[in-house]
Amino acid sequence: MLRLARLVCVAALLLAAPVSAQTEVRGRIVDAITNESLPGATVLAERTTDSLRVGAATDLDGRFALDLRDGLYTLRATFVGYRPLSREVRAGGQPVDLGPLALSPDTTILTDTQVRALRTRVEIRGDTTAYNAEAFRVNPDATAADLVRRLPGVTDGDGVLRANGEEVDRILVDGKEFFQGDQEAALDALPADAIREVQVYDKASDQEELTGFDDGETEQTINLVTKPERRQSLFGRGRAGAGSNSRYETEMKANRFDGDRRVSLTIGSYNVDRDTRSALMGEGPSGSPFGMQRSPEGIIRSTSVGLNLNDSWGDWAEVSASYAYWGSGRETEVALDRDYLLLDAAGQRYSQSSSADRSGARHSLSARAKIQLSERTDLRLDPRLWISASDGKTRLAAQTLAPTGDLLSRSRTETAANGRSVDASVRGTLGHAFAREGRTLSGTLRLNSDSASDEVIDDIEREFRLLSGDSLDAFDRRTLGERQKWVTRGEVVYTEPLSETLQLMVGYEPSVSFQSTDRDGRRLDAAGAYTRPDASVTAASDRWFTSHESRVGLQRTSERFTGTLGFGLRHERLTFDQGGPRAFTVERAETSFAPFARIQLSFGERSSLSLHYVNSTQAPDANQLRDVVDDSNPLRLATGNPDLRTPLYHNAFVQFRTANPEAGTSLTFSGNMSASVNPIVPATFIAGADSMRVGEVSLAPGAQLTIPVNADRSWGGFGFAVYSRPLAALRSNVNLSVNARYSNTPTRINDLDTMVQSLWGGGSVALTTSGMETLDLSLRYGLSASAAWSDAPSTPRSLVHSSSVSADWRPGYGLVLTSRVIGSLDPDREREPLAGRIDLGVGTTFLANDEAQVRLTVSDVLDSRPTANRVVREQYIEERDALALGRIVLL
Repeated sequence: MLRLARLVCVAALLLAAPVSAQTEVRGRIVDAITNESLPGATVLAERTTDSLRVGAATDLDGRFALDLRDGLYTLRATFVGYRPLSREVRAGGQPVDLGPLALSPDTTILTDTQVRALRTRVEIRGDTTAYNAEAFRVNPDATAADLVRRLPGVTDGDGVLRANGEEVDRILVDGKEFFQGDQEAALDALPADAIREVQVYDKASDQEELTGFDDGETEQTINLVTKPERRQSLFGRGRAGAGSNSRYETEMKANRFDGDRRVSLTIGSYNVDRDTRSALMGEGPSGSPFGMQRSPEGIIRSTSVGLNLNDSWGDWAEVSASYAYWGSGRETEVALDRDYLLLDAAGQRYSQSSSADRSGARHSLSARAKIQLSERTDLRLDPRLWISASDGKTRLAAQTLAPTGDLLSRSRTETAANGRSVDASVRGTLGHAFAREGRTLSGTLRLNSDSASDEVIDDIEREFRLLSGDSLDAFDRRTLGERQKWVTRGEVVYTEPLSETLQLMVGYEPSVSFQSTDRDGRRLDAAGAYTRPDASVTAASDRWFTSHESRVGLQRTSERFTGTLGFGLRHERLTFDQGGPRAFTVERAETSFAPFARIQLSFGERSSLSLHYVNSTQAPDANQLRDVVDDSNPLRLATGNPDLRTPLYHNAFVQFRTANPEAGTSLTFSGNMSASVNPIVPATFIAGADSMRVGEVSLAPGAQLTIPVNADRSWGGFGFAVYSRPLAALRSNVNLSVNARYSNTPTRINDLDTMVQSLWGGGSVALTTSGMETLDLSLRYGLSASAAWSDAPSTPRSLVHSSSVSADWRPGYGLVLTSRVIGSLDPDREREPLAGRIDLGVGTTFLANDEAQVRLTVSDVLDSRPTANRVVREQYIEERDALALGRIVLL
């Protein structure tokens, strides 16, 4: 009690402590030669007496404002490609307007070509990594996507754009939302020559921006800073191509920028896959640095429309909105073989051939508004709406062979399916900052509603080889499904300054969600009507989940350090009711302790270190709990498990970044360690040469059933590092990347537990030209390896070499020559151990400033269609081959 009384007294004294007077210092950063504003420049003020530092970045007009406590400061302004500027400023109560501060370009005594070659120019500004766009050479008709993919640490090899190993959540243009939720459309809408700088950082949540308290909820963000002359202009491009085998592509992109008011429109239609499209249109390679990039399987046809609007209404409102339509069709043919390694399945081979023709359409509308209700009160709104529909037909033939090669079972399935869904959400955040700096109150409310319906008609035939004689089963079935879901989540956060450097946070977050699912399966009767109930797929279920979490934390901030430490108490309740033939109820309540810690360290202006720890839970969803069999593939059945418990996840994250702007070098390392208690893992039941019964499910020879179960614990880690530097002698930039992932996860096969360890690693070296005006050349070599250890008699391993070379050469007289060669070598792959393709193009430019071009391209010149792929898993080794376009000639 005595200690508590002392703490209360100290807190009261701290709360009563006066806050030093503050002075607003404002100004504008401009180019010394052109007098153009420099948005995104860094302005840092350091107090002479105690090294207290306050910083800010300039807005679109190059303006900045700093709130400084009384004293004498050294103010320093920096921007990529410019010489730093320093001057002394005294803060003493009255506002200080410094007017324009001019930065001079850093030209030194190098030639223009040498400056371009050396200007890799990566700058670390707190938690932001800034890249000078001029340092990364791309061809004249390249997009922002081509530019971003050349940046150190940016990859999209698996179809997901990542920066420093983290998935990119947002693309901003000059700090404003741009095609919300569609990174591909955002990056493809702008030409590369409109970009002045690319900034990569973790964007703080609305709550953190309003309160100043680090809540750990960040979004990996890429901000494209445009050139000043493009902010008052109309620009865009259009192209159309037609060629062999009725292949075509058309697209149009237009941008009207008028300061804060901006409109962007994109329209496109094509029936060539993305990888082929990149080759045909002369864009750079977008492959993963750890393996050869593979296109989405099949032949794709797509039509899309995108519209983005940005505007500001005075000083009190900033709005953005985007609409997107996407209609597509895909024709696929896939053949795969799996050789199983573990226990009863050892030696079995599963083979499958499938084909599908699917089509779909999606409309999405999203908006964001920032409204200044008063000088100290902000409102932020994010409404979104998705409407989608899909139709398709699939055909699947599968069989399982015994180790002797004898047939154990086979199946044939033809499915026709269609579905509709509507998803709507809105998030609002209201924040108020009190007169005392650091004292804030904010609240967030999130609402989401999702409804969907689908109809599936199956024609299933399956045959099993039993000791008692062969069994043949054939039937037709129609399944109707309805799903309703809504989620309500709130959050209230109050912060209080305990001193000039210490801030207290108290928060409360409640949430309620409901999900209702109704599936009705009926088989075809003798009269040709779907009247016979099918109990294996029929069920109705309701899932309620409520959560209450209270948090308290302390944050200490100084010139180079921000540290947050706190804890939360989380109480969750899950109720799940399933009706139908197998009715049951699950009720479960759990309480857990939720500590969190975050540290941000800045080592000068060139290096930074981030350390985060947080734990979380994720209650089983309705699909994991529902006791309904999915037999869309009769040889690979799946069902849920009502006995699942809620897993607890521990995650620790570290990131270190350093850069030398003068030398143009940069190094980034990101790592993550995770451990889980009661993780949900798949339990697989595999029938050997005889049938097996699992509960109420009968498995025929060679068939499998997968059920989610809780294991005791699992853990793993991930690491990613990339080093970049210029090579002046070669007028190029070189990027070196390494990546490693390790996991130690239990698995269960036929009620026997075994630990599976898997290790995956890779590295690459990439060289891109940066100082050649007529040649855009990119070379890349990558090596990836994987292995899995378990109770299997052998350890499956994989070693894949990959390489790519692309060139865009413009020797003069309007001539344009393009080429790309990609290849991969996997010695263990049965189909195409050495695979690759060659794309060539020749064109000519005309009109003023080469604004138009005609190009003839041949994609996959040798008609090699490299589509084979080998995948190593702990339970099996899989090889698959898919339908590909082959040779295409396009004008």
